[in-house]
Amino acid sequence: MPSLYQPVADGKAPGHAHCDLYAPLPLQENEIRILTVHAGESPTPLQCTLLKIPLLRPTTPRYETISYTWGSSHQGQDAIFINNTYMEVPHNTFRALRSARSAHKDRQLWIDFVCINQNDLNERNKQVSLMANVYQSSHCNLIYLGEDNVQPTAAFDCIERLASEAEAEMALQNATLDEILFPEREFIFSAKPVECKIDVEALAWLYRLPWFGRHWVLQEACLSPYSIATCGIHTIDFERIMIATAWLEHKTFVVDIPTSHLLKLPGFRGANNMQLLRASINRHNLSQLSASLSACSSSNESIDLCTRGQDCRPIRSISQPFAYLLAFSPFGDSTDVRDQVFGLIGLYQFFCALNSLPSTLRPDYHKSIPDTLRDATRYAIEEGKCLTILERKPLNRSVKFEGLPTWVPEWFRPSHYGDARSLTYTALACSTHKKWSLACIRDSQDPNILCIPGTRVDTVLQTSETATLSNLHDPHWSHGALSSWQKMAESAHQSIESLGKTVLGGEWWNGTMVTPNQAAMWPHFLKDRRCQCAVCSPPVQHPPDDPVGKQDISGFFTALTNACNHRRFFTTTAGRIGIGPSEMRVGDDICILQGGTLPFVLRRDGDYDELIGPTYTHGIMYGEAVEEHDHILKDIMETTFNIK
Repeated sequence: MPSLYQPVADGKAPGHAHCDLYAPLPLQENEIRILTVHAGESPTPLQCTLLKIPLLRPTTPRYETISYTWGSSHQGQDAIFINNTYMEVPHNTFRALRSARSAHKDRQLWIDFVCINQNDLNERNKQVSLMANVYQSSHCNLIYLGEDNVQPTAAFDCIERLASEAEAEMALQNATLDEILFPEREFIFSAKPVECKIDVEALAWLYRLPWFGRHWVLQEACLSPYSIATCGIHTIDFERIMIATAWLEHKTFVVDIPTSHLLKLPGFRGANNMQLLRASINRHNLSQLSASLSACSSSNESIDLCTRGQDCRPIRSISQPFAYLLAFSPFGDSTDVRDQVFGLIGLYQFFCALNSLPSTLRPDYHKSIPDTLRDATRYAIEEGKCLTILERKPLNRSVKFEGLPTWVPEWFRPSHYGDARSLTYTALACSTHKKWSLACIRDSQDPNILCIPGTRVDTVLQTSETATLSNLHDPHWSHGALSSWQKMAESAHQSIESLGKTVLGGEWWNGTMVTPNQAAMWPHFLKDRRCQCAVCSPPVQHPPDDPVGKQDISGFFTALTNACNHRRFFTTTAGRIGIGPSEMRVGDDICILQGGTLPFVLRRDGDYDELIGPTYTHGIMYGEAVEEHDHILKDIMETTFNIK
């Protein structure tokens, strides 16, 4: 029987590009290369052997993966030796391998730069399709964060304190972290701050590390059975970092707290996304177990679910897995824009238990960037029969990507804390009627055209200036702008409560639906804005018996900035009010599209329309534009929009 290990013959390649290094190792289906890093200590050179092994077989040898950042090409290269062949690798690749090398035993590692021939696009296409199996089949994932020996001490200690506090609360409530954070299927924020000591600077250092901002690490950290993070001589279970990050997100969404700026760091968002994905994976595994138990139950077999003291709670599933995953794409950088899609393929294969990918999703580095993003978006819509993915379209992008249809979200643009947030998740503008609640894309000869049924509801009559975080925090600007919004609402004969609900986007600061009492705080908030101006002295005081206190005003302001940042207030010809994309203008149409939970702004261009973005339009957020009471459809004019 031939050996599983097939060493590369001696070669003469001076670097990665030389084909002699990979020619003896052609990869067949479900095969990968691994790198044996031989035992040694610095400053001795890294001596390695490149092998190829089969995946998903009982005979697959034990190996570990390395998750790291390639770094800039300006950082230079270092030499390693593979089968006595000199090879240059990026500086960070060298340091990650050196960090993983053992002084006493050889180590079997998978590291992308070496184990995949980066100059062979066909090989890259095939290997990227195997990423889910590569990480799931590994013994452990080694996360290389850097060489610093000082900063990790305080940062990792703080992580341990946060994770321990979260675990104590989990024990107190007899609940999982997921159940505490998502009690009603939506993430909730606690009004209470963290109790343990927080080293803000140490955590900021950690979340600013380049690794946390890399797109590929989402699946690398989430699909591996176990991950350990290393920085210099320090190590920590990566699960602790994810728990601590989620706890910080849950406990510190409070105005004017010392740790609030941590939430703005892209690295914090990346770490939190990893925790969200990891929780989804755990739920997925439980749902698979639940299905197995149901099958066993039907055959009178018995399995004890509670052997570890866990009670059986409802398990949430993901109904639109690809759209769900694409929503994470803006939170990580990638060298190649197409990797904003390809970097999620492994996770998608896992959630859907796919042995092979649909043709439109197969990694193909020969395909152009616009075509890759377009095909991924169309697939997400068709899979879920829902336009959720379009409702997360960036709203404050002044520079357009050439060749990209207006209905395709711009995945390549990194997400920033100051970006426009998604509007309320509770809306259902398309109604619950089967005809309107499911997106039904119609055939088009041009793949760049999205043909979808819908109806034009209204036309934009007036728009305000675009609101931004900076000018909303300026009392002078905000008082003047908000006063003008009130005049616009009055001209549309809208009530104060309707205005208040609209500027909050129908959602309170903690993610719950706005109540009538909260919406009615508008006059108090406007008064507070006026008295925050320098010309108003002394500032407004809230007596002890005031039904609207400082905390309520603060909550109103947080909810308003969440909803209105990078959006315009507008009125329509039919007397509606709303908030919409900064790019919207007078004459645009407010439309309901089949499968869209939010109304959309469309702009006519001959026989076609351009998608400007989603809106909160008061009065049509819950199916009122297309449905009467008791799910009876209105007699409306339906059209097919050709969105280019």
